[in-house]
Order: sequence, then structure tokens, then C-alpha cells
Amino acid sequence: MDALNNLYSKSCDPACEGCTVLKQNKPEHGVRDYDDLKEAEVLFLADSFKFSRGSFASFAPNELALIREIYSGKAALSSSVKCPGVKEADMTPANMKICRTHLQNTLDTVKPKLVFACGNLAMKMLLKRSGITNKRGRMFEYVTEAGHECIVVPIYHPYMVIMEPRHRYLFEVDIKNAIDKVIEGNTSAKPLEYTLATTEDELSQMVKELCTLKTPVACDLETTGLNFLRDKILTAAFTSHEKTWVVALDHKEGTLDRDKVISALRKILSNTNNVKVFHNAKFDLKFFHSYNIDVHHPVDTKIMHHFVDENLPKSLMDLVRLYFPEELSYFTLKLYDLIHDELLSKEVLPLIESILDPALVVFSDMEFEGLDVDLGALNKVGRTLNNSNINNEDYLYGFSEVSTEHNLSSNNDLIDILYTNENGLKMYPPDKTPKGKPSVSAPTLKLLLELVNEELENRGKMDK
Repeated sequence: MDALNNLYSKSCDPACEGCTVLKQNKPEHGVRDYDDLKEAEVLFLADSFKFSRGSFASFAPNELALIREIYSGKAALSSSVKCPGVKEADMTPANMKICRTHLQNTLDTVKPKLVFACGNLAMKMLLKRSGITNKRGRMFEYVTEAGHECIVVPIYHPYMVIMEPRHRYLFEVDIKNAIDKVIEGNTSAKPLEYTLATTEDELSQMVKELCTLKTPVACDLETTGLNFLRDKILTAAFTSHEKTWVVALDHKEGTLDRDKVISALRKILSNTNNVKVFHNAKFDLKFFHSYNIDVHHPVDTKIMHHFVDENLPKSLMDLVRLYFPEELSYFTLKLYDLIHDELLSKEVLPLIESILDPALVVFSDMEFEGLDVDLGALNKVGRTLNNSNINNEDYLYGFSEVSTEHNLSSNNDLIDILYTNENGLKMYPPDKTPKGKPSVSAPTLKLLLELVNEELENRGKMDK
């Protein structure tokens, strides 16, 4: 332990007083790396330090190599937690508060314009937020207590990317987008013209413009909730390549007659001059259906992008961030244009247009209409099946070989009980799965049940 202690260049900082991580880890102090850090425009912030070969590192060699493949510029490296080998579960709110003192010192020393918070722990330490999957790639303004301002971008930890190569593309895009905007200053966003239809003349003009267009029109709804049977449409937005029209429907700020707005929407969406572009079209179509509004030729960028890369996330936020990082708003229409051209080159567009696009209306109608169900009969069947299941479990638990620790809903536990365990029932499997494992399918269990009942009867006679 003394030899290990000597490897640490700094003694325990008084600011760490009260941290429970120090009591768990020996030697009892962290690493004040900011004493030796230099100023840099970019800072990659890891979770905790790694101790390897007599020195500390923020990233393992293979993790650092991955970062350098994507960003070769000058950057500082540090860790959000200043003790080695700390897990996220170790960092209680109290421990985080203590360690943020050192983290603030790191930022004030490096003075970065851009900070990449690598992984959930680094993001939580810096931004007090969780959920790296939903937050990655987003830009957050951050100001230290000393007044240094910077932009924080959460990204996947390189270790996660190495273990899950499917994340590499997003990891690379998030870094390059942030560097391009924050460091290089490349912002090409241009404001889109928005027109709110608040009068009958504006409503008529909206209908005229959108119905005469020969190019695609993107549609988006804001609703009171997700349940199309109960919730209402607040606003509807329609975007062409030139402008966006917005009209209120069941909104407290709406100034137009509700029936006239619905009639306008019906004309816009049913006209045959252009396709209507949605992202997750079924959601919007079911709401339009509840207002008796038919949609002519809907297309869905979520489905379209699946044909581009099935492994990438499909939310509109993720895709717009991926393809249009410079935009301040999320433009479904621009996404449609880009994906449309890519699918055209892959020669799968005819399949989508002839089969999937028409099916959108069918699927949304099916979900809207649903099926008539006798709830009383359904509940009765459910109770019968549940009681039957309980009775069948009682049969099995009647064997001394079956412990209450066994999960009878688990195929592996059933295989263990019935066939493989030396202390189990040692039954011969009457059937096997295609992979050669003993079967516990319903037909197989039905066959075995007779043997189980017979065995229980025999045991009962013996007990008497």
C-alpha cells in the first residue's frame, strides 16, 4: 500500500472532506490534474480516472485512439470525478457536490470553448442531467462559478462506442457537428418565414397556397396528449420549401371558427397536387381521422430512413441533429428531400411509394377503429387462465425438487427442474428445440403434465 501511495503526486485535498468515495478507495485521495492542465479550446471530459502502469489517465489507450481518429486538433483531457475507478452508483448527490469543486477548477484552468461530456456520469457531474441517449449531441450553455462560459455537448463514452460499434456513427457526428459550429463558427441557418392564420382571409390564403403546390408539404401537429380517442389537436403546421403556415384548432388562443378550420384542413390534406410528409405518420393520421379528415398520399420519413440505416435512432430530433446540425428548428420537409434522394439511388423508392405509403392510411385506420371486445368475457377468461396457471404451479411446487426460488415463467428454470438438474425431476425430454435444447413448449408441457399428475398420485398413495 505504501508503494501505491507513493505513485500519487498530490495529497488529499481538504475540499474532499466528507466524500464517501475516499473511504471506499485506497489510497484516500483524488487527483488534482488541473494543477498541470494547459488552456485549450476543446476539453474531453471522461467519467473517472483510470490507474494503469503507474500513472493516471482520463481515457484508456484504445479510447483515446478513437477520439484522435475523429478529432486531431489540440484538446485537453480530464475526468469529471477525480478519484480512479469510480462507478456512477458511488457518486451520491453529496459526493457529486464535493467533487464539482475540482471540476469547476478544471474548467477554469483549461478555459475551453467546448466541453465534450463523455458518458452519463460526466454529463450528470457537469449538467446535473441524466439520459445520455436522449441528450447526446445537444448543446448546453454552461457558466462556472468563476464566470467562465462554454458550451457542453454530451456524447457517448468512447468505451461504449468500442463495445457497441453501431454507436460510432453518432459519436463521430456529434463531435464533428459541435466542432464545426462552436470552434469553426460555421452556422448557415436561415430563419424560416412563419405565418399564423388568425383571420378568414389568412386561412383562405393558406388553403390556396398549399393546395396549388406541386412540391411536398410537411405536416406536424401539436396535441393535448397522445390518445387520439380523447385528446384534441391544438395546432397544425404545414411547411413548404418557402414558408410555414400555422393554424390553431382546439386551442384557447384560437380566433377562427372551428368548423371552418377543419374544412380548411380537409381541403389541404385531401388535395392531390402534392404528397404530405410526416414523421411517425400514424400518430398524425389517427388524429386527423378523429376529425373525419382524409389525407392524400402520406409519406413517413421515419419509415423511409429505416431503409437508409436500420441501426440509427429514428426520432425526429435525432435525425435532424444528424443531418441538419446547423438548424435551429426541426424541418421534416428537408429531411424528406434528403432521404428521398438517397432512397432513389438505392432503387427502393418504388417499393415504398407503391406499398408502404398506401399502407400508412390502412394501418392508422386499423388502430383508430380497433376491434370490438367483450370486456366481461375477456376478464372472465383471464381469471380462468390465471387460476389454471396457479393450480398448475401448485402441482409443480408439490415436488420436493421444486423450490419456491425457481421462476416457473423462466424457460431455463423449467429445463433445470424437469430435465437437467441432478436434484430435479430428471424427466426425459419428449421433444427438443431446433437448437437441440430440451423443449418446454406448451404441447410438450401438456404431455409432461400427465406424468406429473401420475407421479403425484403415486406419492399420495405411498404417503397413506
